[in-house]
Amino acid sequence: MESRFFPAILTGTGVSIGIALCASAMMATLLKFTSLTEHSVGWVMVAAALLALFIGGFIAGGKSGTKGWLAGALCALIFSAIVLAISYLGYNETISVKQLLLFASYGGIAALGGMIGVNLSNAA
Repeated sequence: MESRFFPAILTGTGVSIGIALCASAMMATLLKFTSLTEHSVGWVMVAAALLALFIGGFIAGGKSGTKGWLAGALCALIFSAIVLAISYLGYNETISVKQLLLFASYGGIAALGGMIGVNLSNAA
């Protein structure tokens, strides 16, 4: 693998985390100042995480220039490991079937983003 493969994965993961943090801050602000509940914005946060991972996979695939699916999937794997560590260490929650399904969908959407990103980067 080329020397730019792993930095591309880290860049994509960083972008995904940044987007997810911004979305979380916006949702926290809405929860604080409106009558929304945590239960009502749960699916919005899942959609924000999927969008963040698609963009992160797209960037990882575009920057790597090769094997975009792998770059996107590894981006999602690192993101999922961080989310799992925070939920286990910070909230003492064990992994559930729902989380496994979310992590699998994270991997799929990030791999798709990586495939699109690598193909668009080669076209330019």
